[in-house]
Formats: sequence, C-alpha cells, structure tokens
Amino acid sequence: MTNRNENSNLSGLFIYKNKFNQNVHYDFFTKKAYIISKADEKKYGLFTSRLPLSIIISAMLILVLNVNTYIGIAAGIACYVFMTILFHKSFLENLVVDNKFVKYKRENIFVAVAKDMAIGRIIILIAVSIMIIALAIVNIKTNEMTSQQLLGQYLLMLFAAVFGAFYVIAAYIKVTRKY
Repeated sequence: MTNRNENSNLSGLFIYKNKFNQNVHYDFFTKKAYIISKADEKKYGLFTSRLPLSIIISAMLILVLNVNTYIGIAAGIACYVFMTILFHKSFLENLVVDNKFVKYKRENIFVAVAKDMAIGRIIILIAVSIMIIALAIVNIKTNEMTSQQLLGQYLLMLFAAVFGAFYVIAAYIKVTRKY
C-alpha cells in the first residue's frame, strides 16, 4: 500500500493516510498524528526539506565561503535544530490532531522512501550529494588546508556519499519495482 496521495504533493517517511483518506503526519516523538490540510502542504514541504537545506548551508559555508569546517558543520546542525524546533512548536501545534489514527506497519526504509517520495525529489537529493562531493574535491584541490580542514572536507564528502548512496538505492527500488 502506498502512502502517496494522487491529489497531493505530499510524500515522505512520516506521511500516512487516515481512514478518511486525509494526509497525516505521524510524529514519532509525541506519538501524535497531525492532519495536513491542502492549505498547509507548502509550509509542510518547506519544513520537511530542513535536512537537505541544512546540508546545503553547511556545504556552502565550508566550500564557497571558506568558513572553518567545524563552524560550517555547526551552522548546518544549528539550522537543522532551529527548523526542527520551529516545525514542532509553530507548525505542528497549529494542526488538528487525529486522535483515532492507527499507524500501520511500514516496509524497510529503502522501500518506504521508494514508495513515498517522488522520483524527482529523490533525483534532486542525489544531485545535491554529488554537487557537495564535487565542490569539496574542488576545494581540496584549489586551497591549501590544514589537517583539520582536510579531515572536515573528507567527513563532509563521506556524509554526502552515504546520503547520496541511500537515495540511489531508493531510486533503484522505485524504478525496478515501479512504485
């Protein structure tokens, strides 16, 4: 069973359908289900992009502005934490709670992502990962760096590679199983 609503742009790991076929965000922290109306879909999409946005901010600070690697990573983490707090405190708390929602069991994470995310979104995440790795390589080749800066660049590339590999697997599953 897919969670993707044909009339909706919402997809993701935390999007489910309730018995009334409404989009529901299930919050694993609070164990509550929040009904997402059509009017709230764009705002929800912005908040669910907080991890890629944080990674991009981190990468741009480090690779483009040559900010210290640790400061760039800390800024990305701070951005993610700030957006997560905003998501939970200012967005979710204003939504209607579905008290009768029953969360159904999901498949493994790769299948869930393959079913729930649009292929375009998966491809964008793969492309962002490749761009971060490419920018880190260019940065290493063009700038003299201390061992700490090199370590930070390698860690950034490793994280981007793992992130990208995850979505490559999800894209492969989506294409081969026709989700």
